[in-house]
Amino acid sequence: MMEGDIFNYVNEFPNFKGKISNESIESDGLHKEKCEGFMSEKISDYTDASGNFLTFCAKTVKYSTQLASELNSNKLPFCMYLNYWIYNEVISKDETKYNNSIINGFLDHIDNLETCENHTKSIDKNIHENLQILYKLYEDFKKIKEETLTDSNDCKSEEKCAQYYKSQEDKCKGKDNNSFCNALENFRVKFNDHLRSKNECKEIEELPSFQGPSLAATISLPVSVMSYTPFGPWIRHRLSRSTKMKNKRNQEIQESGYTSGYQDMPYLVSYQSSRHS
Repeated sequence: MMEGDIFNYVNEFPNFKGKISNESIESDGLHKEKCEGFMSEKISDYTDASGNFLTFCAKTVKYSTQLASELNSNKLPFCMYLNYWIYNEVISKDETKYNNSIINGFLDHIDNLETCENHTKSIDKNIHENLQILYKLYEDFKKIKEETLTDSNDCKSEEKCAQYYKSQEDKCKGKDNNSFCNALENFRVKFNDHLRSKNECKEIEELPSFQGPSLAATISLPVSVMSYTPFGPWIRHRLSRSTKMKNKRNQEIQESGYTSGYQDMPYLVSYQSSRHS
């Protein structure tokens, strides 16, 4: 069983990658030994000619030891990152040879990851593709915020990120109850908040929402038709409720105060206007 949804934690993935990459393991062979044991037993035919997988694995082991010592830290986002990392680096290379049981095999070989044993996620090609989309968005967004700290006035990164977001419209248009699309909506809110805070990027339009009222088409009805049709009052009521709920949803996301700490949880949007009448 897994609490929550892996899509809720992708905004943390670039942070984990950065922190793990910065770990130093040159003087400690113990971490590499654990990874070598996992590789020889579970993925013996996996090709790691460059040694990048072994190195990052060893750094992951070291980082997990440090994280385990933080008594009040929330380990769930890190567990979700491990699910993604193992699938992305190993399973996705050859799904006829590897499967999601490798994730459990990794957890069995590595100390201090007991918490993650109850939070494994079976990832398939479709989920992986959507996770990669969100990962790229948040990785680019992380770089954008870092550029902002250096007082860069160049908004090309924002423009590039915005275009990539917009290219996902066909995946999510009108799909309000979809984990990937809800996560994409959360990204939209964070990105637009950034644009409002950066005066240099006023030329870039705020990202549009791909989620909206199911009765959006009725907005184009003339007021006169709305007034005289027997269903006019009903339609106006539905539109009013839809708009109020959408505004409330955006306000709640903005007030959730999710930064990038492990103890905070991203807000999962679940909006189904058709249930309200």
